Amino acid sequence: YPTTEQGLGALVTKPNAAPVPENWRGPYLKKGIPKDPWGRPYLYRYPGERNQEDYDLYSYGADGVEGGEDDIINWDEAEEQ
Repeated sequence: YPTTEQGLGALVTKPNAAPVPENWRGPYLKKGIPKDPWGRPYLYRYPGERNQEDYDLYSYGADGVEGGEDDIINWDEAEEQ
């Protein structure tokens, strides 16, 4: 996975930030990086804080503020409790 610093842009353009993937064969997304349903960029972190052996991909929803029912997340909040 791309690092947090490389971000989701690494799916479209070969990153030049370390570690540079020598076997990059993209672009992996033909239409670019999609926005969330409210037109904002998705937030990405690797390694993830919530998915520690994977990545975190999330949006803070319509209000743009963390927390609330409109957040989009790729982790199971039930497992955190």
